[in-house]
Amino acid sequence: MSNTLIDNEKLLQVKGEGSIIFTAPHTLYFKRFKSIHLPENNVKKIVKKLRNKLGEKNSRSITWNLLPDEKDLSQDDPNYLSIKKLDNNIWYNTLKEISKERKNQFVIDLHGMDNSHKYDIIIGLKSFRKVYGEYQYRKIVSILLEVFEPFKEKYNLRIGYNIIFQGYINKNYYTVSHMCNSLGFKAIQIELSSIF
Repeated sequence: MSNTLIDNEKLLQVKGEGSIIFTAPHTLYFKRFKSIHLPENNVKKIVKKLRNKLGEKNSRSITWNLLPDEKDLSQDDPNYLSIKKLDNNIWYNTLKEISKERKNQFVIDLHGMDNSHKYDIIIGLKSFRKVYGEYQYRKIVSILLEVFEPFKEKYNLRIGYNIIFQGYINKNYYTVSHMCNSLGFKAIQIELSSIF
């Protein structure tokens, strides 16, 4: 493990060593322009369960190692990060270090969303499409449809692809999946409604 990852342990919790990486960047309070983004703590539990299910050798999780405190808005929102702050951001630097370990790492960036969006799951792939192009995009969409459509039918889920939450904001603001795709990972953003 590099010194950068060891230094970051106070702020971030990185567990496991596998190629499938689950992230939960919204477990703290964040200031986003004039509003406050609330913590998504159930997502942190889901990330840990996924890592435990796949095993430490096969997967990894990255979450904040801090407890949410509504009076502490000192951390930048890693899922709405100005490009000017990328090089000094703990999430970006941790992901950059992990990206050097091996090829073919896949990141699933998990988030919570409220039920007002009329979807149970939204999968954001816009940054993937921008970085890897149309052919790779169509390939991953076909894989995702193969995986998620049986669950959609079985559990009567409303699943959206590249709507509302797309895993990409613009060239001046990065999401975690945009960071990952730009660093050579293949990454998608998944939003889960509160039914999970």
